[in-house]
Amino acid sequence: MSFETVNYELKDGVAVITLNRPDALNALSQQLTRDLRAAVDKVTEDKARAVVLTGAGRAFCAGGDLKEMQEIGEREGKVEAFLDAQNVRKRLASTNEAARYTDVFRWYILEVWMQQMFGAP
Repeated sequence: MSFETVNYELKDGVAVITLNRPDALNALSQQLTRDLRAAVDKVTEDKARAVVLTGAGRAFCAGGDLKEMQEIGEREGKVEAFLDAQNVRKRLASTNEAARYTDVFRWYILEVWMQQMFGAP
């Protein structure tokens, strides 16, 4: 399985997910969010024992892609459309116990994005 903005490798039960938008400092775009979600699903499918999350280039992740969020906000009239487009709320509401650890990871990514977007509480 290949992704547009994420590299995925599994070796000896260890999955390595690399955010691969180095020119944008691996900022979370809609495509990166979709690819990251699919990569985390692949980790579950592959029954990996451990996951290493890293970023290509000089930054791990700069947070949310502010340019894309601004475009979506202007087009849709609300920045929350970024989350709605990913079905984040619906997807997290349907969590079962077997997939809970992947959702904890997803919530962490979402929390990082929200802090970047709106500032730390």
